[in-house]
Amino acid sequence: MLSYVEVLQYSLMVYSVLVAPLWFLIAFLFRLRHRDVIFQWKRPRVVFYAIALAVIIAGCVLVCLYAITYSNSSLMFFSVFTFIGAILTYHALTYGAMILVTNKGIVTSIYESPRNCVLWHNIKDYYVHHHYPILVYVFMYDFHESIRITVPYYMQKAFEELISLKIDKPRMNIPLQPEINEALNQQIKEMFNQ
Repeated sequence: MLSYVEVLQYSLMVYSVLVAPLWFLIAFLFRLRHRDVIFQWKRPRVVFYAIALAVIIAGCVLVCLYAITYSNSSLMFFSVFTFIGAILTYHALTYGAMILVTNKGIVTSIYESPRNCVLWHNIKDYYVHHHYPILVYVFMYDFHESIRITVPYYMQKAFEELISLKIDKPRMNIPLQPEINEALNQQIKEMFNQ
């Protein structure tokens, strides 16, 4: 009968040997699908992934030192596999936390199809929130749809130049049927004639 510690060790080893490399490979292949990338950066949450990775690596080092001291080779293998699994998981998570700006539009997740990105010509307007050290851009597209992306401050000028090239200035034309348009014109004339 296996103890809880052995079950944990074996499950972490299976994760590190099978799941983490597969997850990394899938994230890497999904990232390769997106071509013609102008800008790319990671979301701010990657900082939390790095902190978790540092804690796991420190734990692996401590476990390795304990295993070397007491000549426990199974614990040493467990620690090495956990270290490798943590590194692969961190890279898979950071690939998933990327924002890609392409010539076609904005891709908020690498797992989306390149056809499902928010196209530049669909974006109607945008506004910016300044939260140092990031800028939060909110892009409105279609009717009531919007996306929020965070942009590092050091990329603000280049990103603004790209936006000015890619987004048409909002127009104030309302496509109405001719009879409705004529009725509105008549009402406006009557309001100013009074």
